[in-house]
Amino acid sequence: MTARLTLIALLAALALAAPAAAYDPQTEAANFARINQRFSSEQADADFQGQVAQHEAIDMADILQRDATAGGDRFSGSLCGSGTLACAGDPRMYDFAGKRGQITPVIYKNRNGAHIEGHIWLSNASVHGAGPASLPGVVIETGSVQAPERWYMWIAEVLANHGYEVMTFDVQGQGRSDAFGSHDQQHFAKGFPAQDTTHFVEDLEDAIGFFEGDANPGAALLDRSRLGIAGHSLGATSVSIVQAQDPRVDVAVAWDNVDASVTPRVPMLGMSADYWLDPTPYTSDPDPDSKATGFAKWKQAGVDAMQVVLRGGTHYEWSYAPMMLPASLRGIDSAAWYTTAWLDKYLEADPTADARLLSNRWRADPRDAALDPAGKGNLFSFYYRSPVAITLADGTPFACSDLRSSCPLRTDDGEPYSYLDDRG
Repeated sequence: MTARLTLIALLAALALAAPAAAYDPQTEAANFARINQRFSSEQADADFQGQVAQHEAIDMADILQRDATAGGDRFSGSLCGSGTLACAGDPRMYDFAGKRGQITPVIYKNRNGAHIEGHIWLSNASVHGAGPASLPGVVIETGSVQAPERWYMWIAEVLANHGYEVMTFDVQGQGRSDAFGSHDQQHFAKGFPAQDTTHFVEDLEDAIGFFEGDANPGAALLDRSRLGIAGHSLGATSVSIVQAQDPRVDVAVAWDNVDASVTPRVPMLGMSADYWLDPTPYTSDPDPDSKATGFAKWKQAGVDAMQVVLRGGTHYEWSYAPMMLPASLRGIDSAAWYTTAWLDKYLEADPTADARLLSNRWRADPRDAALDPAGKGNLFSFYYRSPVAITLADGTPFACSDLRSSCPLRTDDGEPYSYLDDRG
């Protein structure tokens, strides 16, 4: 079902639902309609769809050739192994290599003996020696249910442009990585199926091991003393677990959402949205703090944390899948903004990071206001609170309950931000 048909069906369900007394169905209808913005504003364009089709053909031919020449040693079996349809990712990201930076493909074996495919991302400045001699590193883990690494090229390119060495990879059983482990009986079935928390945690740990090892083609530039991790969905759960147990990790970002069952150890940015995996309209007001249970645990432990909840967004704000998964338009831009500023604060000690994290720009975003005049460009959820509890660069503690309204944010009169422009 297309995003447009899904929207129509769910709006119909909303119209039939009996609202609670403190709930406004018209406001909810407008809020829920935001989940179609990415498709209607970007992906419905014929040129966009033509670019997707072009990359589909290239990727399909590539994986068929790979499997044919691998001597029976490779098999992904993934829905997104060929990069067709929604698996193609954002075609606008494919201009990074050469023009904006360098993308180096890597293949390594995980603990199960499965071939894992990924990429190392660097800016042109880093590649040509115009940047720092060593770079902080970031490892990105995908979501589950066949989510491929190409859905997360947006953040890899932005972070590379900001002076990071970035690694993306396909978890075993997803994308172009093998579905099964070594052919011996002991390892063959390990790591299968992909949708398992333990398996995701192990693959993230193995990715960090490769990234920080000598086989990484960018090893000479990597500063192993500064490492961040970020993940989406089941990858967010894995990031939460790994930050608690792996001393190599210095900062973490969980996109939908922080796991509140783990022990807080490093600064954590959590991001989430009004709607979840199967977007469904509300018929009453939800618990305003239910998206920030992880944040509350971090705050109680005295570890810096921040939770951003996107208005009218879905679970797919962080995974760019063309013509299929519903999402708002500006959620991905705010995700790039906050993720970069968070990593800059804790890996780079960037003095501008606090101002960016506490900017008021997302309370009145002109591009969002043009699409949703009733919302006046405020990207923060009005259902859920977006709290902050951090220590500023000067040592001052800063805490507030809601970025949408109660936080004393700093005036930002800069140009509207776009992750497309922030790739170099």
